[in-house]
Amino acid sequence: MIVANSLLWQGETETLSGLVLIDDHRPGNFASFIEVELKYLARQEESFKTTVTPDGEYRFGGLRPDAYMITARAPGYKTVTLRVDLVRGSRARGTTRLVLMPEMPSPAAGHVREGGIISRNELRAPKEARKKIERAEKALDEGDLETAATSLEEALHIYPEYARAHFQMGRLLEKQSKVSPAVRSYEAAIREDTNYFPAYANLSEILRTTSDYKALRGIADRWKAVQPLECTPYYYSALVYFEAGEFQSALRDATMAKHFPHPNLPHVNLLLANCHLKLHNPRAAAQELQEFLALRPDDPLAHQARETLATIQRLLAP
Repeated sequence: MIVANSLLWQGETETLSGLVLIDDHRPGNFASFIEVELKYLARQEESFKTTVTPDGEYRFGGLRPDAYMITARAPGYKTVTLRVDLVRGSRARGTTRLVLMPEMPSPAAGHVREGGIISRNELRAPKEARKKIERAEKALDEGDLETAATSLEEALHIYPEYARAHFQMGRLLEKQSKVSPAVRSYEAAIREDTNYFPAYANLSEILRTTSDYKALRGIADRWKAVQPLECTPYYYSALVYFEAGEFQSALRDATMAKHFPHPNLPHVNLLLANCHLKLHNPRAAAQELQEFLALRPDDPLAHQARETLATIQRLLAP
């Protein structure tokens, strides 16, 4: 059985993938105007550039575990730069989701729009709190944790219900290896703004890595309720069911995840293959493995997938 957890891979190079959105929308035909650049944090003279798909996906391969800066640019939009720590197994610590916002504010602020929701929590933030949080985000991206901590505390003092500040506080606490406080900060971000989706993602990943499947089931269910057309909450839900031995439910939610665009979840096929194997359906498992290998032949788990597929094919041979 293939374990759908890239942490098990012990290769020399890694892959970093993520998503670029235009004001919370997938870029579509605008994708060709977006540039994503990757630099080593310690050696910023070395850089790599890549393009973005219409679904917003970007991907860098052949990387070694290190600290990186990702920058997304597009004409008419504010440049976004984030720090990402890539650890062994193609796992990123920190968000790989970049959201480009217009250089001029949108007149539609505060209204629900197709493909996304403008945060009323953000709109209620005093100007001084927004300045503090912007300074904190910049400091976090640059690795200046002391400045980030001070600015975040000041932002939350001005506006204690600020979901964005609670989220960034969670990021800071994660970088300080304070996992339990980080969980509470992400939970606070969701409590103050139920549509603050990055908090769901970071919280779910902590719960997965700490094997707190009971809490992960709860957050995945809440996430599905507020973002029913997003693949990621279904993926985490499927992982929970799989770990609990509820393989039919895991298959159902993994199938749902596969039906939606999933640029950041390259191992959905592997999870589905696991489910089919547990449910004694090797032909369906083989089909998922073949699809995975066709889509991602250079993935770190591709070698293991080929070996498992070969074993299944030998068993199915007449």
